[in-house]
Amino acid sequence: MLDVMMPELIRATKDFYNIAGIKTVLYDADRKFLYSYPLSMCEFCEEIRKCPSLTEKCFECDNRGFDACDKTMKPYVYKCHMGLSEIITPIVENGVIIGYMMIGQILMEGDTDKVRALIDLAEEKYGVNKSTLLSELDKIKLSSRDFLDSAIGVLTMCICYLYTNNIIVKRDGGLGARLRKYIDHHIDGDLAIGTLCKMLYVSKSKLYAVSRSEFGMGISDYIQEQRMKKAKKLLLETDSMISDIATAVGYADANYFTRAFKRETGMTPKKYREQKTVE
Repeated sequence: MLDVMMPELIRATKDFYNIAGIKTVLYDADRKFLYSYPLSMCEFCEEIRKCPSLTEKCFECDNRGFDACDKTMKPYVYKCHMGLSEIITPIVENGVIIGYMMIGQILMEGDTDKVRALIDLAEEKYGVNKSTLLSELDKIKLSSRDFLDSAIGVLTMCICYLYTNNIIVKRDGGLGARLRKYIDHHIDGDLAIGTLCKMLYVSKSKLYAVSRSEFGMGISDYIQEQRMKKAKKLLLETDSMISDIATAVGYADANYFTRAFKRETGMTPKKYREQKTVE
């Protein structure tokens, strides 16, 4: 999570808007909206967001942008489903993304006809107000590739300014705490990488980075460590059968659990229980 000094953030993003005329949005590491300037969406997007199906497509586009940033740790330029360009830049601390800044919506030179065609399709499929969208599209100024490159540079400098002046700072907890809690509560269940990504709404690269930052090890190693930790506790504090303990820590096969436990401790679960009881 991020803590934000709002007056300074408002001033900085307002200055950026006055110079570039582009909306700036701040998200935390969990992709949760924190702040934007201006606070309202542009009229074109507001009209699009009146349709639930198109709103879902907006979120899908944003998440693809987040995923791309997670992989490269660099600014990423992409077109939304309506043909407008957006830029998302990660805020990175010690190799881990702690937030994102996004700017948009930008109409690039040469894209107007494509956007108009997408409006036609949206009208046909979703019944959007074509005349309103075309009217609002005409209000968006055309931008060149040079402008886009400059916007990326200015956005990067803006992030550096906000971070180095402690206007945005990392808050303890956030995704790492959520990841730890989810594993603790589902230690007996499916903790495959794909499952964790789906449940926490993060990419694999993001999951790996958070695990290294939060636990000091890979996610698979951490899960294994926690399963063995709980298994040891159950062996010493209960009279449960080995097969039941295996199930309680996420192993469907008791024999596989026994082999994994022996690799971890140098002894079988039964021997561990007997030895520790004697001690």
